[in-house]
Amino acid sequence: LPTFTRNSVAYLSDGTQVVANQPRFEQGKFGKAVMVEEGTTNLVLNPSFENDLTNWGGWGSPPTRDVVTTQKLYGSKALRLITNGNNQGVRQSFTISLGVPYTLSVWVKVITGRPVIMAHCDGRYLTVEAPAKWAGDEQWHRLTHTFTASTTTNIHIYLGKSAGGAVGEYYFDGVQLEAKPYLTSFTDGTRAAERLTTTLHDKIDVTDQWTIECRLKPNLFQFALTGTGSRAAAWQLGKYYQANKTNVILWKNNNPPAYNIELAVMNNHKRRDCRGL
Repeated sequence: LPTFTRNSVAYLSDGTQVVANQPRFEQGKFGKAVMVEEGTTNLVLNPSFENDLTNWGGWGSPPTRDVVTTQKLYGSKALRLITNGNNQGVRQSFTISLGVPYTLSVWVKVITGRPVIMAHCDGRYLTVEAPAKWAGDEQWHRLTHTFTASTTTNIHIYLGKSAGGAVGEYYFDGVQLEAKPYLTSFTDGTRAAERLTTTLHDKIDVTDQWTIECRLKPNLFQFALTGTGSRAAAWQLGKYYQANKTNVILWKNNNPPAYNIELAVMNNHKRRDCRGL
């Protein structure tokens, strides 16, 4: 039988918390699909406002800046903002590393207007605005932006209304800042890497010919089946696949070396997660 490990809690896309060492199941191509993800650390303190506005500073003077329980995605609370001008909301400060990509993300429900997320980095204000079509649709959406600091390690992030966006009423939850060039699912603190393994009824002789087929939707840059063994370099079968594409992947081993095999999500030729087989 397959076995699954993750030494921390994690969250489904609907905000449901899943206890440690239990897999996360989401909608797949054919019913359920299991989510297997690399580990990450969320640098944001109090990212879902469970401790009200602790660790968050004020940004301007919006008419309403409070934490509510009537609208939420993660935990039991979310931030509500009603703005009537520029530069209104909340902010938090961080110390980061130069030359390292970071991804900022936040879940937002827009009642009216267009909220923004903004990072102040290297003297620039990097702003992402919610599209107008989100207003009033009663859905939670994720805003995200990836950036790299080159001159300063001190940055600030802002949620609310800057010179961009549009005044209105919006809710924020699940704020995340992680040292990655892409976003991963929300976590409060550190999420351990996940590992899914299975034992085949009939052992694969990697010195013989064989075929493996699977369907996946990777959220990272690359996905590959690799072989490992006494050599430092792994060998790859099949193609790499781009993020957010659904593919039927077929690997064939017609000229195999005598190594073990494992399934791995790859990024820039470095193994990231999803090991097994």
